Amino acid sequence: SGGPLNDQAARIFVTVVYANAFGFAITVVLTMGRVLINERVPRAMQGRVFAAHTVLSNLVAIVPVLLAGLIADGVGVEPVLVLAGLAALAAAAWSHARGTRVLPAEQGAG
Repeated sequence: SGGPLNDQAARIFVTVVYANAFGFAITVVLTMGRVLINERVPRAMQGRVFAAHTVLSNLVAIVPVLLAGLIADGVGVEPVLVLAGLAALAAAAWSHARGTRVLPAEQGAG
């Protein structure tokens, strides 16, 4: 064929590139979330809030991982990846449509 990589190697390369880009993006998002918690939660409550956030995040993450595995076993990996991508786009569109909201702590600062 027309390159140094066979089809499988090319797919692996593209997957690694996307995984690195996603890893960077999610790190930025999670860091900003932690900064917001640091800024808005009283210091005495931060340990409890971080612990609750971690437990709930991990608990919520279990369901889609299990469902993705079950669906991939039934219909294949590619449809699951397409569905996951569409779900991510829908979540991004929903988040963007919500726009920015003024939180109660910011109302008096304007």
